[in-house]
Amino acid sequence: MQPWVAVLGVWALIAVDAAPLGTQVKASGKTHKLSPTVDSSMCMAVVTEMDAEIKRHDLKKHGEAEIFDTAGMAICLGVVQNYMMFRDGSDVWSMRKKTKEELEDGDSHDEESVTGMYILKEACVLFCDELQQEISEAAYSPSKQPEQFCAGVTASKDRPARKQKKPVKPLGEGEAYNDMLKKMYEDPDMRDLMHQDRFFPESRLPEAVQESIKLAEAALACEVCRTAADLAITAAFKLPKTAKGVIDEAAVGTAVHKHFFSVVPEESADYKPGDPPLWSEQYIVTDNRGWKLSKAKPKELKALDQEGTVLRNVVVARACKAAHASTDQDLAEMIVDWWSMMTKVNVPIEGRALEDARKLLARKYCSTLCEPPRRNDEL
Repeated sequence: MQPWVAVLGVWALIAVDAAPLGTQVKASGKTHKLSPTVDSSMCMAVVTEMDAEIKRHDLKKHGEAEIFDTAGMAICLGVVQNYMMFRDGSDVWSMRKKTKEELEDGDSHDEESVTGMYILKEACVLFCDELQQEISEAAYSPSKQPEQFCAGVTASKDRPARKQKKPVKPLGEGEAYNDMLKKMYEDPDMRDLMHQDRFFPESRLPEAVQESIKLAEAALACEVCRTAADLAITAAFKLPKTAKGVIDEAAVGTAVHKHFFSVVPEESADYKPGDPPLWSEQYIVTDNRGWKLSKAKPKELKALDQEGTVLRNVVVARACKAAHASTDQDLAEMIVDWWSMMTKVNVPIEGRALEDARKLLARKYCSTLCEPPRRNDEL
C-alpha cells in the first residue's frame, strides 16, 4: 500500500479517461515538454492538497459548492507551494514533491526554478480546469482509494463530453476558501507569483507578443475608452429611478467603476490574467491592417488562444486605467447631470435621445485620449 493511502482515505471512482495535460504545456512564452508521468503526479498532488484542505477547514460542512471552489485555481496555489517541476539533463519536465528542507528554505529565484514554478502553475490550472467537477464530486463523496481515481487519467482521447454542474454560489465566497487564499498571500513567493500573473501576465510571453501589446495599447486607447464608457452609460440608464425620475449617483458610480476596472478583490484567485473589467470577455483584439477591438462571435471566443487572451486582457485593462487617469471629468457625475437636466425640461428620455446621449457623453469623457492635441497655430 502506498503511504498516502492511509492519509487520504477513500475517493470516488469517477470516469477520467483522458490525459488532461498530455506531453506539453505553454508557460513563460514557450511550449515546454512534459514527462508522461506528470498527469498522474499532478493528480496525486491535487488529491493530496484537496484532502488536506477539506480536513483543515472542514469543507464538507459547507456543502459541495465550497469544495468545487477549492478544486480550481485555489488548490493550485497549494500545489505550487508543495511541489516542483525539474529536469534531469533534458528538455523534458517532470514533477515531484518538495523535500522538507526545500520547503523550509523557500523557493529559489534562478531562471530554472522560476520557469518551473510557472510551468507547474499553468499545468495545474489546466488539469483542474478540465477535471474540476470530477475532483469536486470525488472529494465530496469518497468511495474508492485515491490511486483508483488517478489511475483513470490515461492517454485515451475518447473521453465523452459531460455537462458541468454549476456551483450553488459564486466562486470564492466560502469562509474556508478565503481563509486559505489569505494564507497563500502570506507566502512571499506565492504572492509575487499571483501578482505577476494578475497584472503583468505578458512578461511570460514571447518578446514579439509583448511588443504587439504595446502597439495595441497605443492604437486602441480611444476605442477602449469609448467602448467602456458606452457600456457604463447604457448600464447606468437602466438603473432604477426614484418616483421623481431621479437616478442615484452612487449606483451610477458603481456601474461606471465596474466597466473601467476589475471588481475582483485583491486577495482572490478568481482574477483573469491582466485583471480587466468583466465586459472584456465578450470582445477580441485583432490586427488586420490595423488594431481593432470588436464584439466577438462565440466561435471567435472559443478559438482565442492564451496569447490572444492575455493580449486582449492587458490592452483593455491598461487602456481603461489610462482613460480614467487622463481626465479630471467624473463620468458618473456627467451621467447624473445629463439625466437630471433632461428630466427637469420634461424631454422624453428614450429611443434616439438615449442613443445620442450615450455617444455624446462617451465622446466627451474620452476626449483627452481621442482628440489629437491642437497645434499652436490652431489656438
